[in-house]
Amino acid sequence: MVEALSKLSELMEALISEDQVYDRVLELLVMLFGAERGAIFLWDFETDCLKVAKTYPSSFQKDQITIGEAKDLSLSSALSAMEEGEVIFTNTALIDERFANRQSVILNKIQTLLCAPLKVGGEVIGAIYMDSRKMESMYEETDRPFFKTVSTLVSTAIEKSRECRELRERTETLKKGCPQEMIGNSEPMLALYSEMRRVAPTKASVLIMGESGTGKDLLACTIHRSSPRREKNFVAVDCGSLPEALLVSELFGYKKGAFTGAFEDKPGLIEEANGGTVFIDEITSALPSVQSKLLRFLQEGEIRRLGENKPRKVDVRVICATNRDLEEEVKAKRFRRDLYFRLKIVSLKIPPLRERGSDILLLAEHFRKVNAAQYGKPVRGFTRETARALLKFQWEGNVRELQHAVERGVIMCQGHYLSLSDLEIPALIAEGRSLYRETLESQRRALVEKALGESKGNVSRAAVILGIAPRQLNRLMKRFGILGPTSKERRKVKV
Repeated sequence: MVEALSKLSELMEALISEDQVYDRVLELLVMLFGAERGAIFLWDFETDCLKVAKTYPSSFQKDQITIGEAKDLSLSSALSAMEEGEVIFTNTALIDERFANRQSVILNKIQTLLCAPLKVGGEVIGAIYMDSRKMESMYEETDRPFFKTVSTLVSTAIEKSRECRELRERTETLKKGCPQEMIGNSEPMLALYSEMRRVAPTKASVLIMGESGTGKDLLACTIHRSSPRREKNFVAVDCGSLPEALLVSELFGYKKGAFTGAFEDKPGLIEEANGGTVFIDEITSALPSVQSKLLRFLQEGEIRRLGENKPRKVDVRVICATNRDLEEEVKAKRFRRDLYFRLKIVSLKIPPLRERGSDILLLAEHFRKVNAAQYGKPVRGFTRETARALLKFQWEGNVRELQHAVERGVIMCQGHYLSLSDLEIPALIAEGRSLYRETLESQRRALVEKALGESKGNVSRAAVILGIAPRQLNRLMKRFGILGPTSKERRKVKV
C-alpha cells in the first residue's frame, strides 16, 4: 500500500492530462484491491446529473450513463459517497441492506463494492468506484483511512492537471495575442456564426440588433477580424455617450480654426479607419444632422472635416448597432428611412442570454478564469447549486450582468468554489433554492416511476427495489400523482 501511495503521489508531480490521470489511477487501484472493475464518476453541471468519465477495463464503457440507467454500475453508491462525503464499502453487497435492492448489484452479482468521494477545493466533484463478483477482494474497516488518503491524492492529481490545462490555455492565448472571442455553441449562436461568416468577407454595411449587454460590440469586432480588412484599424464610437457637436467632430474631424479650441487639424474616426472598419454603436441616438452626414458618407464614400470644403475619399466599412426597433424609429420619424435602408444591407440579431441555454455556463466559466487570474484568487469553479441556478435564471442584463456577477463573486469568494451568496443577486439566490427543491422532487419521482415500471405496477415489488416500505411508496405515489394498478390488475399480478 505504501508503494501504491508513492505511485499516486508521482501522478501529482507529472504534468499529464486529466484523462491520463483517470486511466492510471483506475489501473493502479483495480490491481491493488483485486477488483474486477473500476470507474471515475464526475458531476456534469450542464445536464445536472452524474456521469461516467472513465472505466477500467474500458470494454464496459457506456456513453451518457445517467442515474436513470444504473444497470452496469452502482451510480446510487457513488451518489451516496458524494452526499455523505465519506468512503463507503461492503464485502457482502448482495445481502447488505444498503446495496441488496440495487439493480446493478443484483444484475451483476456484485459481492464487494467500494466508493470514495472526490473533492477539489472543498467541493465534491465526483467519486471513485470499484466492484467485484469475487470474494477475494475483501475490505476491512481498518482500511478506511487508506481509502481516504487515496481519494485525497487522486483529487489533488485531478486538481493539478486542471490547473496545468488552464495555464497552457492562457499561455497559448498570450502567445497568439488573441483578443476576446465570442463564446457560445447554442443553436441561436451557431446560426448567428453562420450568418456572420457569410457577410464578413464582403464590403456590405451591417446592422447589429440586440438587447443591451448582449455583446454587439464584440460581434462587430469579430466581423472585422474575419474580414480582409483585419490588418487595418477597427474604430468604435458610441452615439449615445456624446453630444451632437462633439459626435460630429469625432466622426468627421475638423480643420484648424474651425471653431474655438480647434488649434490644429484633426482627422475624424472615420478617416482613421480608412481601409478598415468603423463601428457606430447606438446609432438611433444620432440626431438628424448627424444622420444626414452619415448618409452622405455612405452614398459618396467621402467625408468633409469641419471647416473644410474639399471632400476626402475614404474606404471604410460601416457596422452599426442598436438596442431599439429601427423600423419603429423610422415610423416615428426619429430616424431617416433612406439611412435605415443604407445601413441594413445585412442585419444580424444577437439572441439574449436567457435564450442561449448552456452558453451561460461557458460564459460564466470564462469570466471566472479571467477574474480569478486578474485578482489572484484561487477560485476554481461553481458549486452545483450555483451552476443549476445560473442556467435557469432570466438574465435581463444579459452577458454584461453575468460578467459583473461573476467578477463580484470572485472578489468576495473565500473558498475555491463560487456560491450563490458570493454572486449576491437576490433573485438568483431564490431561484437556486427553488430549483434545488424541484431537482430533488423530480429525481424521487423518476426513481418511483422506474421501480414501478420494472415491477409491472406491483407496489410491493417496487418497494423492495427502492428499499422502502410499501406504505411509504404509496404515500410517494399519491404525492406525485402516480396512479397504481386497478384491482383487476392487482389480482393478475398475484396470480
